[in-house]
Amino acid sequence: SIMVEAQHWGFYLGRLDIVVDTETKKYVVKDYKLIQMDNTVPEDPAMMSLVNNYDRQLEQKYGDIFHDHLADTEIDVRREGSENLYGNLLTDAYREFAGADVAFEQASLTSNALYKGQLSTIDFYNALTAIWSPYNDKAWTLKTVRMTGETLNWVLNFVLSVSSYIPGGLLSVSGVHAVYDPMVLKNTSIKDEEKRPLKSLEIGGKPVDLKKSYLVALPEGINQAIDFLEKFWGNKVDRTDFRDTGVEDWRIAANYVAKHSPINSNSISRGGRITVLQSDLALYHDDIVTSRKGTEVWADVTVRNLGSTQSIARKLSFTYDKTPTYIVDDPNPAEVDNSYTVPAIPAGGKAVIQTIIKLPGEMAKLRVPLYFTLNTDASDPNKSNDGTWLMLERDGTSRVQAPVNLPAAAQLAHHD
Repeated sequence: SIMVEAQHWGFYLGRLDIVVDTETKKYVVKDYKLIQMDNTVPEDPAMMSLVNNYDRQLEQKYGDIFHDHLADTEIDVRREGSENLYGNLLTDAYREFAGADVAFEQASLTSNALYKGQLSTIDFYNALTAIWSPYNDKAWTLKTVRMTGETLNWVLNFVLSVSSYIPGGLLSVSGVHAVYDPMVLKNTSIKDEEKRPLKSLEIGGKPVDLKKSYLVALPEGINQAIDFLEKFWGNKVDRTDFRDTGVEDWRIAANYVAKHSPINSNSISRGGRITVLQSDLALYHDDIVTSRKGTEVWADVTVRNLGSTQSIARKLSFTYDKTPTYIVDDPNPAEVDNSYTVPAIPAGGKAVIQTIIKLPGEMAKLRVPLYFTLNTDASDPNKSNDGTWLMLERDGTSRVQAPVNLPAAAQLAHHD
């Protein structure tokens, strides 16, 4: 059988060409491709009418969810990396709402980023509604449970041991500072069942008390994952005083962002949550300040060390996308010799690297994706934050490329 997917939010139309032998009924795939759906594709009046009709039905039921103004964000709150801005924001929101000691979330259980600018109800809904139930007209709701310090210690050891197999990588956490050594998992002299990557654990700024009961805020996706583990392994994860808050995760996020609006780079802490024992250099899109003059582009890049050990000197490369108006092949970085030395950075510290690049002449007036990447090194085993990208605007500012100018078919799934 053939499995195909044209990604999401209506960015693309998928085309699959198949040649079928009418006698044997056997087939071969001749060709397949994604067709970019953007403002060069004319609107279809019938489809536009369908979209507008659905909009009216939704607004009659839920109010002006597409155009209301709940909050603002001055940065794009993205989901990339083991410690991502969106995960940090959500877990902080869950913990504050529930008055919990600890909160968890996982990037692959969320739906979309929060894009820079005014945020409406639909922005929050689209960003955090992987599952919706027609029976109660609700998406996932936040749960709370009590776990002992010993159980939390076991849970984090388990998650850190299998994180490379989990879609989306590590958990996002709030209220926790865990230090772990990923190299333990590669030590062949230790039996697999005896490998314990977690080296230290603090909750609320204090060493974990193994006998103490802690209040933990869990989105439904994490709660179901724990249920699955219990059934798969046959071992119970000790949880007591289970409660359903009845409040949807996306509403909690919306209220939190509205309370702390406008969101900026200082609104979301990073580092000091789940930390490797070694160095851990990290790049974040909102830590890069760009400017341009024609084809010349300048970028001040902040490099953070989120690890527990001083880093060694590294290399930072800076390039651009070869086909900036064609997103089907993204990322498509140009191969250019443009690297800069990143000095040794102490644990918890950061350094600003000033960079410059010259774009091809035909890109002087285009929006261009820019890519920033750190070279790999054995001293830094956590590589998930070693690169980032952003969209260079025509005026020299930068941001993530939010879905804009989508045709009507795409608007069925996403309203920007």
